[in-house]
Amino acid sequence: MQVSRRRGGGKRDVELDESTALALAALGAVNRWTGVKWKNAQDMNGNPIAIAYIPRARFDDSQGKTTLDIIQ
Repeated sequence: MQVSRRRGGGKRDVELDESTALALAALGAVNRWTGVKWKNAQDMNGNPIAIAYIPRARFDDSQGKTTLDIIQ
């Protein structure tokens, strides 16, 4: 995914915090229609983590890119 640059036109890759915020906002916005559920938890070191359950979805990691695919 790419977004517009702030100055000078062109495009740039999104930063980690931007892409994370975008993905979480999208999951939260569509949870009523898609059945997405989530749970807040902590990892072994006590750091907060969020676990999302997305029905009929699968992550694929090929050719160095990760995609989220919906299984029909």
